[in-house]
Amino acid sequence: KNDSVDIILVGFSLGAISLGKYMTSKGPLVPRNVRAAIMFSGAFSMEFAEWWRYREVFQPMIVPELVCDFGETYGANLERKFSKEQLLKAGSASSYRALVSDLLLPAMKKSDPGQDEDALPASYEAFQDLGKSSSADRGRIARPTLLVTAIDDPLHNPEMLGFSTNDPVESPDLLYMITEEGGHVGWPTDV
Repeated sequence: KNDSVDIILVGFSLGAISLGKYMTSKGPLVPRNVRAAIMFSGAFSMEFAEWWRYREVFQPMIVPELVCDFGETYGANLERKFSKEQLLKAGSASSYRALVSDLLLPAMKKSDPGQDEDALPASYEAFQDLGKSSSADRGRIARPTLLVTAIDDPLHNPEMLGFSTNDPVESPDLLYMITEEGGHVGWPTDV
């Protein structure tokens, strides 16, 4: 609770999406000592996960790596919470949808036995809806927030940033820096 320490939040890729969701959902409730947020190669929601290029090309490469990272980092905890069959099923996931359905949603149900089951997403679609963001949500941002992205980003391309053409509501604290080149956090820069 020491709000004399100035904090700047920085997120990259999925971290930038999580940071964007935090800044939009918390709005003025973000602690006062959070002076600014910077999002690199991110978006304001997970809607891009169903974009054809991301789903068909990049997810089969990225999701198995995520599964390996989760397994190495949280293996012991996962083994206590899930059956061997569940872990094998989640471990063979090659799409974000499968990873959410086979591992994340069951984990959410098991993490807090006292939680209201109706408050938890029951399906992948409901989980995706939780992650959606509109321009009205961006209007809630109450701390200076910079989103840096590149037009040649093959994953979080600016067309997937959730810009609204119908009455966009933007916060005066939100600034976009869109560059022509830079790829996805610098990779790959020569697509």
